[in-house]
Amino acid sequence: MPQVGDIVKVLGTNEKKIIVGSRTEIVPFTGDWSNTDELRARVTYELAGKPDRWFTIGDIEILSARRRDI
Repeated sequence: MPQVGDIVKVLGTNEKKIIVGSRTEIVPFTGDWSNTDELRARVTYELAGKPDRWFTIGDIEILSARRRDI
C-alpha cells in the first residue's frame, strides 16, 4: 500500500509525483449515494503539485517506495 513520501506515476499522464497526504473515505459499495445500503472504505492519496485532487490506488503506480529505516 502506498505511503506518504512514495514516488508514484499518475497513470494516463505518466507524471511523476510524490505522495504528500492520504485519507480514508467511506463510499457506496456500488453506484452512487442515492440508493445504497452497503458502504466500503477506500484510501485516497494527495500528490505534490495536485492540490485538492485525490487519487485512488487504481490511478497511480508506485515507482519508488519511501525507504523505512528500522
